[in-house]
Order: sequence, then C-alpha cells, then structure tokens
Amino acid sequence: MDMNRHIRLITCLLLLFASNAHGSEGRSKAQQVQTSASVKETLVRAQQLVVTKPEEALELGKEALRGAELLVDVALEYDALRVLSAAELELGLYDEFMVCSIRALDLARSMGDPHRMAAALHDLSLAYRHGDQLDKALEESRNALAMVLPTRDQAAITQAQLSLIGTMVAAGQYSDAFQLGETTLARLAPDDELHRARIWHLLAKACLRQNKFGDAHTLLVRSEGILRNKGTEQEQVDVVVDRISVQLGLGRTAEAASLLPELRALAAVAEGQRMRGALLKTEFDVAVAQERWHEAVQRSLALRNHTDSLQLEKVRMRLVGLQVLHQLSKKEADLADLKGVNAEFTRTIAEQRNGSLFLLIFLCATIVFAAFLFISFRRGRRMLARLGHKNRLIKEQSEEIRLKNLELERQNMRMTEAMLGEEQKAIMLQEVHHRVKNDLQVVDSLLAFQLEESNDPVILRVLRDAKGRIGAMAQVQEYLYRGGHGVGGSLHEHIERVGRLVLHSFGIQDRISLQVNVCEPGFGSDVMIPLSLLVNELVTNSAKHAFNDSVSGSITIVIRPAGNAHELIYSDTGTISEAQVRPDHPGGFGMQLIGALAQQLNGELRTLKGAGMAVALVFSAQVQRSRMAS
Repeated sequence: MDMNRHIRLITCLLLLFASNAHGSEGRSKAQQVQTSASVKETLVRAQQLVVTKPEEALELGKEALRGAELLVDVALEYDALRVLSAAELELGLYDEFMVCSIRALDLARSMGDPHRMAAALHDLSLAYRHGDQLDKALEESRNALAMVLPTRDQAAITQAQLSLIGTMVAAGQYSDAFQLGETTLARLAPDDELHRARIWHLLAKACLRQNKFGDAHTLLVRSEGILRNKGTEQEQVDVVVDRISVQLGLGRTAEAASLLPELRALAAVAEGQRMRGALLKTEFDVAVAQERWHEAVQRSLALRNHTDSLQLEKVRMRLVGLQVLHQLSKKEADLADLKGVNAEFTRTIAEQRNGSLFLLIFLCATIVFAAFLFISFRRGRRMLARLGHKNRLIKEQSEEIRLKNLELERQNMRMTEAMLGEEQKAIMLQEVHHRVKNDLQVVDSLLAFQLEESNDPVILRVLRDAKGRIGAMAQVQEYLYRGGHGVGGSLHEHIERVGRLVLHSFGIQDRISLQVNVCEPGFGSDVMIPLSLLVNELVTNSAKHAFNDSVSGSITIVIRPAGNAHELIYSDTGTISEAQVRPDHPGGFGMQLIGALAQQLNGELRTLKGAGMAVALVFSAQVQRSRMAS
C-alpha cells in the first residue's frame, strides 16, 4: 500500500514538471511571433526614413538586422539588409553599401529566390558604378537579367533590362545599349508607355554622348510627353536638360534659351541639390553658347559655390554615417557582452534546475528507500559544494571577460579615430584637386571674356594661346580629381579632350579628325602637366600653320611604352615645312615652349620623315625635380 502511494506521488511530480516545460515552450513561440512583428514594424519605419532621415534609418536597420539574426529568419534578415543598404547609399557609405549587397546576395542564393537574387545583383552593380568599376557593374547587371529571365516575369525582366541599358550607357558601350533597347522595345506590351519612354530616354543619352544630336532629338521627342505626365520629377528635369543639350549641339542657341524657364520651374518644384546643380550647369552652357561671357562667369561662380557646398554636405553625411556606424558598433559590442553574461546566467540556472530536479527525484526515492537516506544526504552536500565552487569560478571568469572587453573597446575606439583621420585626409586632398580645377575654369572664362573685348590681332592670338594652355591645365586637374590621388582615370579620354578643345577653339573641328591611341600607364601630376601642355602646343601649332581655311585632314597622337620609358608620336596631314618643327628652329614662343616641355620630360624631340608634320619624343615617367623647377 505504502509503495503504491509513493509511486503515484512520483508520477504526479513528473507530470507537473512536463506540463511546466510545455508551457515554457508555448511562451517561447509566442515571444518569437511578437519579436518578428516588432522587427517588421522597425523595417517599415526605417524604409520611410531612408530619404528624409538616413542616419535614423541606418540605426533602425541595424536594430532590425540584429532582431532578424536572433530569430534566425533568413527572409527577414534579407529585407533588413536591403533597407540598411539603401540608408548607406543615401549617406554615401559606398564601401558598407557593397558589403550589405554581397550579404543580401548570399542570403538570396541560400533561399533560391531569383527575384531577390536579381534585386541584390542590381544593388551590387550600383555599388560598382559608384566605385567606377564599370566592367564589374556591367557583369552584375547582366547576371541580374539572366536571373529573372527563366521566371518569365515580364515586369521584373523589363526592369532588369532598363538597369542593364543604363549601365551600358554609363560604360560607353553604346552599340550594345541600342541593340538591347531595340530588343526590349519589341517585347514591351503596347500599353506599357512608361517603360518605352524610359528606354527612349536612355538611348537619347547614348546619342548625346556620341554627339549624334539629330538622333537624340528624335528620341527625346518620343519620350518627352510620356515622362512629363507619368515620369518622376528627376526624369522630367533630365528630359528638359537633355533637350537643351541637343539644341546647343545643333547650334540652336535661341531654342535652347527658350527652354530655360521650363527647367527653372521644374527645378523649383523638385527642390533638390542635384536639380539645382543641373540648372546652373545648363544656364552656364547656354550663356557660353550665346557668348554672354559676363553671365557665363556669374553662372560659373554660382556653380562652383553650389558644387563646394554639395561636396561639403557629402563629407558631412559621410562623417555622420561613420559616427553612426561607430556608435552602432559600440552598442553591438555592449549587446554581445550582455548576451555572454546572460548565457552564463542561463547555463548556471539550467545546471541548478537540473540539480534541483535530480535532488527532488532523489528525495522522493528516499521515501521508498529509507535505508539510503544517509547516502543521499552526503551526495546532496557534495553537489551543493560543487555548485558553489562553480558559481565562484563563473563570477571570476565573468570579471576577467569584462576587463578584456573594456580593453578591446578602447582599442576599437583608437582604431576608429585613426580611420576617421585617414578618411578626412583623403577627402581634403580630393577637394584641393577639385578647387584647383574650378579656379582654372574661372580663369579660362575670364580669358574668353577678354577675347571678346579686344580687337588687336596680336593680343587676340596671345590670349587665345593662353586660354588653350589654361584649358589644358584644367583638363589635367580634372583627370587627377577623377582618378584620385594623382593616379588613375582614362588617359586616352584626357588626351582626346585636350586635342578637341584646341580644334574647337580654332573652329576647325568639323574638317580635322583627331585619332588618339594611348596606353593607360597611370602617370602622376609631375608627368601629366608637361605632357598635356606639350600635346596642346603641338595641336595648336598644326591648327595655326598646317591647315588653311579650305583644307581638311587628320591629326594622330600615339603614346606607347618604349622599354623602361614611353614614346609620344605626333603627326598631321597638313602642309607645314620640316624646318618649322625642328627642335633647333628659332620659332616663336610656342616652339620654345615645346622644347622646354620636352626637356622637362627628360626627352628630346625628333623630326620624322613623311607627309605633313611628324615628331617623336621618348620620355621617362619619373620626372626629375630639378628639371621641373627649371
């Protein structure tokens, strides 16, 4: 009888423990559902603040990402990464934006969702475009299109094709952009006017970059009406700006000026920094085309002030973003410490609960087995002693971990401060290059204004030559500013731009073709400045003496490696005597300057045999400081 009663008591205790465990599991599931809803609500708030308050959106995105990681919800973590990357893009944190895009792509691949993979690939392509890695941007845009093609989702496919066309235009692959644009237009539904207009607008931009103003005008006329009614504010402004550029390219300055009031009205409604900059740049171009030099100088100064303020705002946003990331990293470190302490406490409580359960079962068993009471008592005391010893060890280890975490925190703060200092130096150096370029452009505009005021042929020739040299130096500063720290950029485009500016200044760009074949060695400023001035003087010499009013011809510029040095070969098909280009010919200031620039490049000009003028110069990429000073 007594034995059966004890067995029933033990059975009731076990059932009570099982019911408590089941209740704990139910409460845990309810907490997970509540946490998931809270994370989704945080993501919605962050998405709403991305454009207006990107700093707050960045912090909310980090908070949502931590919640999704705790829930081990891959889809929710992907959504949090997309919102977080949008805030980083708005703040100008392009490195962090690329990292988030790669993480989102990995999660999308783990889920096997082609739409999510295509969206992540689009973000990654955009990150490469901001980093001027256009080849990789094209590759990721093509991957995004290939990802959605098997889904047969026409809306997603059209969006991916639009993104790829825009990337092709930015990378200069215009023929591929036209081919893909025509294919996409053929497959669009007849009522899909908005996407059709956007494709026409992108193809018009490609025509503008190739100076095909007639084709660009036709495409803009097709897209203008649709984008004006259904497009975004940015698209409406871009259409008007491109129309003005087309009119200027066609020489219709009056029609271009008549479009300025419409552009001002759209920019006033949009109220964006980019809108303001586009308006000032367009007004400057129109003033230059109409030879209203006083207004052009005013617009140039206003554009410079606007660009400076925009650069300072970008720097401020970048610093704010880095500070927010630093604060979030600190919070994450604190949260990790709290998680570690909580895990230790949870483990200790679990051990104590297991010990208590074991002790309870053991005590219940002692009712049945009274003979083992003394042994059970001794075992219980030993277990309590071990638990106390473990608690002391846990406390000591927790204190050691806390001290180590504090030391790691201090080291992280020192590293963050050092990184912020290096970032600020890089930004200041880039700002110096930008300001020098702007100052040279202002001097160029002032010389153009002075050319209009003077009637003396000698003074006009001197001012025009000085304007060409200032323009060449401005192009060098733009090359250095775009390349960063004096290295990089496209040397081919730079040399071609210098030559075309000279031909345009003499008004012979329509009958003299310019062919440039240049390697990309990555020269520094000590080589770029004399090299650009030398090319400018050679093209100027050909424009002055080699081609009369009725002669057409071509100019060829080649820069190629020559052993440990580089070789410049310049030739034209004009009618100039060989004596006029010999290094020892006692010519004017231009030929003297050509010889001095060749010496500064540690080289010597050689006259080559052939029709027209042909010279060669072997120079070193390491210019001696002493010669630069001379």
